[in-house]
Amino acid sequence: MNNINFGNTYEKPRTEIMGMKWHDINGDGKIDVGEPGLAGVTIFLDLNDNGVFEEANEPHQTTNEQGHYRFSDLEAGTYVVREVVPAGYQQTYPPVK
Repeated sequence: MNNINFGNTYEKPRTEIMGMKWHDINGDGKIDVGEPGLAGVTIFLDLNDNGVFEEANEPHQTTNEQGHYRFSDLEAGTYVVREVVPAGYQQTYPPVK
């Protein structure tokens, strides 16, 4: 037998980012007992760090009924995670710079 070849490449480490969007009823920037998650909020990876959600170019998730989101199978690295603040709300955590 001849030419039984194998090729390999380095497998890049993968990671995930997950969290929760909640209704900060008292506006103190902390998740308190009784403050529910917010469903239907867009959370995105701001790949160019310009503070603007670019739907066609930036990975995004919509929070579930409990306010949870998850980005899976990401290449290991540093990401800027942002939300599209729902109409009528203001972001209390993390503090807006």
